Amino acid sequence: MFAKLVSGLPFSPALVGQLGFYARRLKKEETTRRLGLIFTALALVVQSFAVFSPPEPANAASAADLIYGGVTSKTALLARYDDTSKDFKAIMDYLGISRAEIAASREVNFNSLDYGKDTGTWLSFGRIPRLSLAGGEVSHAIPGTSTTLYSRPLWTFDTTTWTTAHGSTYPGFVGTSAKIGAFAISKNCGNVTVRTLPTPPPPPPPVVPKDIQVCRPGIGVITIKDIEKKSTDLPADNEVCRPKQIQVCRPGVGVITIIENEKKSTDLAPTSPECQPKPKQIQVCRPGVGIVTISETEKKSTDLAPTSPECQPKPQPVAACSALESRMIERTKYNFTSTAVAQNGATINKHTFIVRSKDAMGSIITQKTITTANQTADSGIIEIKEAGTYHVSVIISSSIGDKTSINCAKIITVAAPDKCVVNLNILATDKECQPCPANPSLWYKDENCRERVASEKQATNLTQNGVLAANVTANGGDRIQFTVTMYNVGKIPASVDFKENMTDVLEYAKVYDNGGGDLITVNGAKYLNWNKMTLAAGQKVSRTFSVKVLDQIPLTPRGTSDRGSYDCIMTNTFGNTININMNCQAPKLVEQVVEQLPSTGPRENIIFSGIVTSIVVYFYARSRQLGKEIRLIRKDFNAGTL
Repeated sequence: MFAKLVSGLPFSPALVGQLGFYARRLKKEETTRRLGLIFTALALVVQSFAVFSPPEPANAASAADLIYGGVTSKTALLARYDDTSKDFKAIMDYLGISRAEIAASREVNFNSLDYGKDTGTWLSFGRIPRLSLAGGEVSHAIPGTSTTLYSRPLWTFDTTTWTTAHGSTYPGFVGTSAKIGAFAISKNCGNVTVRTLPTPPPPPPPVVPKDIQVCRPGIGVITIKDIEKKSTDLPADNEVCRPKQIQVCRPGVGVITIIENEKKSTDLAPTSPECQPKPKQIQVCRPGVGIVTISETEKKSTDLAPTSPECQPKPQPVAACSALESRMIERTKYNFTSTAVAQNGATINKHTFIVRSKDAMGSIITQKTITTANQTADSGIIEIKEAGTYHVSVIISSSIGDKTSINCAKIITVAAPDKCVVNLNILATDKECQPCPANPSLWYKDENCRERVASEKQATNLTQNGVLAANVTANGGDRIQFTVTMYNVGKIPASVDFKENMTDVLEYAKVYDNGGGDLITVNGAKYLNWNKMTLAAGQKVSRTFSVKVLDQIPLTPRGTSDRGSYDCIMTNTFGNTININMNCQAPKLVEQVVEQLPSTGPRENIIFSGIVTSIVVYFYARSRQLGKEIRLIRKDFNAGTL
């Protein structure tokens, strides 16, 4: 247009008026271009602040973070590793990642679906449980610390349509460990992501409740399980429960010390004649009678010493003593061998082996008798089921009679087991279920002897006609009822910590009915707690509570470190996981769309700013140039007069 107008001026001087109009338009355009340039410059200044000093996200940190708030550089990450007051190094040692391997990692982005969703997928570690065992979550007790971590597939945090299909991108440090292979550490939270879980040490055997005696004021000394002990219980020998002891004369027994309430109507005073000392008893050899026991006062002048020849038995032909040998076989068997040699023409008919165990009072606890018929030698195995001291003797029957000599007796001692063999068919109440001191790991493998607890939950939306809460979208003000249940599916009593993780639920709701529980906070996580309890074998316990969705569903941005925080999904796990969708408003929907946009950094922003600046400057310079050219043409056309 400008070239056509200028070329026509020599032939049509009247066009000079249009040239003036065009000049005024160019002047306005130049002003507009100048304002555009100014605003562009201001926008670039603001953008530079956003690029070089980005704003802190509204939900940038979480109690689930391994490093609260994350790190900005590898230097900061290594400094956290070197900080002995923190548990990060212990966590890395447990995972098998060394400091050198962290230092050699690359600062790049990684995606939750880098290795798909099946075996070998990314597994992320955090401090707070979010899923169930069925959902792929595993708990890890870090040795040497009180820290417990929870690992779960990283892709489980992908909840939008876009991220479910394409995964989520995380800035971090990606490297390789010689022990577990590929690993990544997120900059946003310090959470470690691996593809292979470390092999945890074997868990300690569960504690089997033991019987103990305590002094319970007002009741006395009672026997209880150690897990039932109360803070008010005193030692069993405490004077509060110590019974008064007295001495009595009990006919036929003598003077004894008893508890006062054990006194019988037949008991006499300790000074009663019935309990006075009797004359000393002695043994003497009485000719024609033999060795007799008499009172010291009854001794006669004709009595001889018990060792006198007159009272010694005449020698009789006897069979030789058996040679006994014993050895332990898995602590329960006594192996014996016996031989006998005929003497004085006697014929050996049979051997009778007797194994006896007696208590302190002389009562027989165990007696085992085996009779054989071999004339020259016998052997066999006698089972001994309990540790203790046993007396083994043999009676040899021969043609001249039976003979048992003290020299033919053998004492054996059965020690505690030197090895423990697991029997998967035993009952939980059997003594074999008790820990084997020499080998507790074998005992722990017996399923009958382990605590086994299962748990599950259900959720219904009471406001929406009691339908399953996971099947509908919750609106502001909806009341949702949860029922949590714990089962003891084992064969022994189980101690359980009955509490429900409410961290994610309370982002969108408040507790309406706590079902008898207490709302507590542990390490940044919020729980509804019903305290510890003991469940008998086969026992089931349920608790029901309700929450009310906030009337105005929060528009808080999704968590930067914890991608499950404020993601428009109320996630709750107790055995199984229940996800309840929230009816979030437009700003949250925009947030989900933004996640689909490509991620840009400082370099991309600088390039884009340079392109925009170049275009604005070009059009401003062009407007100034055209305006100057028109002024020169008008001046030349009017003989130097504008």
